[in-house]
Amino acid sequence: MKKQRFPSLYSFPTEVLMNGPSLILYGDHGCSISGVIKILSYKPEEILLETSHGPLKLLGKELHICEAGRENFIISGKIHSLFLGDQ
Repeated sequence: MKKQRFPSLYSFPTEVLMNGPSLILYGDHGCSISGVIKILSYKPEEILLETSHGPLKLLGKELHICEAGRENFIISGKIHSLFLGDQ
């Protein structure tokens, strides 16, 4: 297995350099996600998004997609958990 080099503290995050999804949590009440390919399912208690690294599942209460750009999403609601990849 080839060893990956990770950037230093002052360079771009690894996810950006590796072209993967990026997620910023705002406490437990929302998040911003980039690198989304499409919405797979959307319910107030579960949002399932397709990313370049597999499905991203958010579980919670009153989840709402506030903004959906080309690859960037802003989600509000009480987030209980999230999973990346096949479950």
